[in-house]
Amino acid sequence: MRALLALVVPVALLGPWGVDLVTDPVRLLGGPGLLAYGSTPPELLHLAALDPGGTAYPWYATLPVVGVGLLCLLRGRRRALPGLALGLLAVLGLAATLVAPRLRLGTVPVGMSGAGEPITPWWGLPMLVTVLALLALVLVGLSDLPMSTRRGGWTALLRGPVAAVVLVTAVGGLALHGWDSVAGLRAWTDPRPAVAVDQAEGGLANRSLLLRPEGSAMGYRLVAKEAPTLVRDLPTADARGAAQTAAVVRSVVDGTDAATVHGRLLTLGVGFVGVSSTAGEAIGQRLDATPGLVRMGSREGYEYWRVQPPAGAAKATAVGTPRMRLVSGETSTAVAVTGQHGATSASVSVPRAATLVVAQPAEWASRATVRAGDRVLIARTGSGAPTYAVPAGTTHLTVSVDPPHPWWRLGQLALLVLVLYLAVPTGRRTDPTSRRLEQAR
Repeated sequence: MRALLALVVPVALLGPWGVDLVTDPVRLLGGPGLLAYGSTPPELLHLAALDPGGTAYPWYATLPVVGVGLLCLLRGRRRALPGLALGLLAVLGLAATLVAPRLRLGTVPVGMSGAGEPITPWWGLPMLVTVLALLALVLVGLSDLPMSTRRGGWTALLRGPVAAVVLVTAVGGLALHGWDSVAGLRAWTDPRPAVAVDQAEGGLANRSLLLRPEGSAMGYRLVAKEAPTLVRDLPTADARGAAQTAAVVRSVVDGTDAATVHGRLLTLGVGFVGVSSTAGEAIGQRLDATPGLVRMGSREGYEYWRVQPPAGAAKATAVGTPRMRLVSGETSTAVAVTGQHGATSASVSVPRAATLVVAQPAEWASRATVRAGDRVLIARTGSGAPTYAVPAGTTHLTVSVDPPHPWWRLGQLALLVLVLYLAVPTGRRTDPTSRRLEQAR
C-alpha cells in the first residue's frame, strides 16, 4: 500500500503534466538544457574529445584528462572494481554523447526560429557524465600512486604532474568558458521604434510583426506585451495560432493577395511590421504598394511600416490597431484590454447590435468566457478570429481567460497541503529521561 501511494501521490502532484508524460514520453526531455535545436552540433572528433561546442575552450584541451583517466584505469590494481565501474560509466556516457545529435525527437514547428529543423537531445548532458567518471577515475588512480620513489620508483613522480594537468585543465576550462560567456554579453536594445514600444502597452496595445530571413526561409517574431516563456521547453505545435500567423506572414512576403494583407494584419492585432534589411528590396516595394500600410523609417537594421487603423475607426481610437473592437456597420470602436491574452473588463455603449472582434486565434475561444452583463456570449470562429454578437445598449463587457484544468489544479493544491501536513512532525517527542524513570518504576 505504501509503495502504491509513493507512486500515485507524485504523479497526482504533477497534475496534467504527468498525464502528458504518459501520452508523450518525449516531454520528459523538455526541461531547460536538455534539448538542442537551432544549433549545429560539433564534429564527431570534437564530441569524442568532450568538447560541447560554442565556447572559447579548445576541443583538444580535455585530451590530457582523457589520457590520464585511461592510464589510471589500466594501472589501477588495488581498486579494480570501482575503476571498471567508472570506466564503464565513462564509455556509456561517451556513447550517448555521440548518439545524441543523431537521435531525432521531433521537428521545430512553424512559428518558431529554425522551423523545420530537427530536435535532438543536448549532447552536453551525457558528456558531463563522462567527464565526471573520468575525473573520478583520476582521483582513484592518484590514490594508488606511491608517495615515495623508494617504494614506487619512477611512478611516484607522476603524482605531481598528473594532479597539475587535471587542475590546470579544470581551472583553465572554467576560466575560458566564463570569459567567453562574459565577453559575449551585450546590452539589449529594442529593435522597435519608440512609437511601436509605446503602443505595445496600455489598454489599446497592439503587436509588432518582425520579419528576418533565416537561411532559405523567412523567420518571424510576433512581439506583444505578454510575458514570454523563460524556460526553453520541448517545442510543440503552437496552440495560439502559429498556422494563422504563418499564413499572414506568407501573404506579406509573397504579396500574392495584397488587397487582403491589411485585414489579415488587423486579425492578428498587428500595428507595426518590421522587415530586416537583409530581406532585400522586393519585400519593401511590395509593402509600399500594399493598401493600409505606411512606411515609417528604419531602426536597428529593420525597415518599419505602420498598419493603419480599421476603416471607420473612431477618431479617439484611430492611433493604432486595437486587439479588440466593436464593429457596427461601417463603424469600428476599440475596446480597451486591461489584462493579458485579451482579458478585460470595460463598460461599452453599443447604439445598435454590433460584433465584437478579438485579435486572437480560434483556439482562444475555448479558453475564454465573454459576458455582456450577465449574458454569456457564444463565439463564432468562421472568419479566423473569434467574433461575438453584442446586443445594443450600454453594458459591462467582461472577458476572462480561464487556466487549463482548473479543477485538477485545485486538487493539486489540496493534495500538496495534505502532504505538507503529513511531512511536518506535529507530535511531542518523549523525553528519554522520563521514559527511563517510568521503566525503573
